[in-house]
Amino acid sequence: MEKEWSMWGNERYLFDLLMHSEGSSIKMLEIILQEQLSEEVVEQVLIPSKSLHKKPRAVFGQTSPLLRRVSSYRYREETILHKAIYAHLEALPEGALDGMNHEDLHLEKLIDSLETKREILYAGYENNRSADVCFHPVKLKADLFPVKEYQLTCSGSVCFLVHELFDAELILRHSRRKLRKEIFM
Repeated sequence: MEKEWSMWGNERYLFDLLMHSEGSSIKMLEIILQEQLSEEVVEQVLIPSKSLHKKPRAVFGQTSPLLRRVSSYRYREETILHKAIYAHLEALPEGALDGMNHEDLHLEKLIDSLETKREILYAGYENNRSADVCFHPVKLKADLFPVKEYQLTCSGSVCFLVHELFDAELILRHSRRKLRKEIFM
């Protein structure tokens, strides 16, 4: 895997920054690309614990269902980032869900409204076969992706598991284009 990414040279630092930063990857991409990304919710569904794959089951270690939201973030008309969020609704602080049912819940906004602690569990590269499990029903095009997986703790409990998958080719192409415009304008 290392060999495939070595051709990028210093551009790999861009992905190291995205994957190892404690802040929002979406906000960081918006700064790099100097444009706001648009979100498309692919699926938001309550999943019984018996239907969960091993990673969320290992992180949450409980029998209650989790809310799963899969979103794609687009830069212009191209998908540049996929994001899967698993939410343990029963672990959220009291009052966090006042008046909301799981169909109307915007998990990213909920996360922004809570005081959370982020712990990066994995930052590296995955092939499409292993990533397909998290991002179903999204059809992944490339074979290898930079990914970042982290958990968010709120009030002493793990409330969210987030898995982000970046389209490296698109990010590089658009960031180079932005840089060229800055230099030659």
